[in-house]
Amino acid sequence: MFEKYIFQVPAEFQYGIATKSLERFGSIIKDTHTGKIVAHLQETSLGQQLVGSLTGSPFSALDAASSLVANAQLARLKKMVEGLQMLQYANLGVGLAGIGVSVVGFAVVSKRLSSINQSLEKLSRKIDQKFAELYLNQLYRDLHSLHGVLEGIEATKRLSAPKAELLAAASRLSELRSGIRGHIEYQLQQNTFDEQLFTQLTTALLLSDNARVEAYLLADEYDSAHYNSVSIADSYSELFDELTPYDLSQKRVIRHQDLRERVSGEHANKTAGINNLVTGLRDVTDAALTKPILIEQLDAHGISGPEYIRSLKDETEEPVVLLRFES
Repeated sequence: MFEKYIFQVPAEFQYGIATKSLERFGSIIKDTHTGKIVAHLQETSLGQQLVGSLTGSPFSALDAASSLVANAQLARLKKMVEGLQMLQYANLGVGLAGIGVSVVGFAVVSKRLSSINQSLEKLSRKIDQKFAELYLNQLYRDLHSLHGVLEGIEATKRLSAPKAELLAAASRLSELRSGIRGHIEYQLQQNTFDEQLFTQLTTALLLSDNARVEAYLLADEYDSAHYNSVSIADSYSELFDELTPYDLSQKRVIRHQDLRERVSGEHANKTAGINNLVTGLRDVTDAALTKPILIEQLDAHGISGPEYIRSLKDETEEPVVLLRFES
């Protein structure tokens, strides 16, 4: 059974990383001396739900959680993230960019539609008004289309034979992510940089890409899942490898609030935020580069895609699990 491959995060992995006998690269943990892969990291449905509940600064929801159980789970996730040096949870507010249950995390984008709108309104003051309206309308069409496709994928899971619908959804997601990537490229070409808007767009890109690979896995199309995961990794390298904190900081959008922060000394926190953002994007890219390896292992061990995703979705105790495959 697939369950024999799922392990809780053992303390020795965190100890090994702390002592540098083990190292994490993307979503894999490997032996520092031999380079052999020890385990594959994967967020579960619980992990993505907890991440989706985080707002503001990293793990601020720890203080706001009304449920003692939720609070304990968030604390546990925080400890795992810190111990395994998983930067993306803290820096981007999204999952590990693995191949797990992605649709759960779409709430992150839905909750941020209003902030995207605010960012676009500020941007519109700096460019031609007619063009700004066209840009705003196109972005909202893309995001709402993405939302609709993701809802459709969730609905297909209830069909007895959903393969055709899943493949059609994956194809549509490929088209939509091209539009979202275009928005990101446009933002990077501007003389100003809006960190908030850029983070929202990047979140949408990651969620659409994760959902696309998930759709292929649910359809048990490992070849397509592997091909698309390689393509996604290449895309992230093209988008993010050349980004530097210095370049983004130099053209970050300056607002009246920022001027007050300069006086109060809080501006350093914003600069640190851009540093964390770029570091997180590096981590996203590394995780994407290692995703095909996990897909290869699942295929080689004869684990069906639907079984794999169902196991992650049904996990209610561990926000992050480790998969260890027999040699």
